[in-house]
Amino acid sequence: MKKKHQDIVPKKPNELNSVHFEAGNELYISDIHDVFHINRIEDVVQKIKFPIEPIRKTVNDFIFLEKGNSIRNKGLNRYEFGPGTFFFMPAFQISSHDLISKDSRGFYCHFGPDFLSELMGGRDLKDEFSFWSFENSPIVNIDKKCHENVLFLLNRLIIEQNKQTKLINKKILANYLYSLFLELLPFSDTHLVFEQNAGTRIFENYRSLLTKHIYKIDKITKYAEMLSISADHLNKCVKTKIGKTAQELLNDMIILESKTLLNQTNLNINEIAFRFAEKNPSDFSRLFKSKTGLSPKEYRKISDFA
Repeated sequence: MKKKHQDIVPKKPNELNSVHFEAGNELYISDIHDVFHINRIEDVVQKIKFPIEPIRKTVNDFIFLEKGNSIRNKGLNRYEFGPGTFFFMPAFQISSHDLISKDSRGFYCHFGPDFLSELMGGRDLKDEFSFWSFENSPIVNIDKKCHENVLFLLNRLIIEQNKQTKLINKKILANYLYSLFLELLPFSDTHLVFEQNAGTRIFENYRSLLTKHIYKIDKITKYAEMLSISADHLNKCVKTKIGKTAQELLNDMIILESKTLLNQTNLNINEIAFRFAEKNPSDFSRLFKSKTGLSPKEYRKISDFA
């Protein structure tokens, strides 16, 4: 009988102090921290220990930079961004964070997936705001006029959050937050038209399939069949788009997912290898070391998440 896989349990915000901060520098945790939190980046950036390794969280989060720069990863995609820029990360997806420069100013905010549900009448956040969709770009750049409105709303969120717990009004927080996202709509992909050629669509569909089936399918021919194309054509489309083969992208996804398993579960190395379409443990370990320079055991030891 096959052993039942241990699921990756996404981290709640209250569990992330040890991930983000050095011992003794932990962030103050309020009574509403698991459902909503906002802080100024300049108040905490000196205390954060970078890089933050791949992890899944139970909350949506975003960063807005007024000054400085940051490098953050959404899935397999790496983004560098600076002043006047938002970065959005939806809940339950894999993210990692390479750095925020020490001179940075701005805001970090997270909120639970259901925090805006009542206000939005049950509509899904990603359907109304494209920057909350995992498939779309997480980056939104704004102009100076919008900047003023954004700062007003972000500062109002901080003022409301910092009231005594019994005086905090979550409906007011939700309304300010929703208003903020509405301000950003003219600068998001919702109002832009992109022409995608067939090769780009195939690449995007392949990447989406990897996200859904990485634990079940590790053969390029199977993904090509799902896309109704040949393996050679799939490889050509991926190579044209990112300069890597379809197999290399699949391997990158395996490494990303395995880092998260090493960080967020107590599965041993053999069990983690077995999760990926019952991959041979020695093959998995060789692949991991070839991509990261570390064995899975060494990575788990230095990441210190487990």
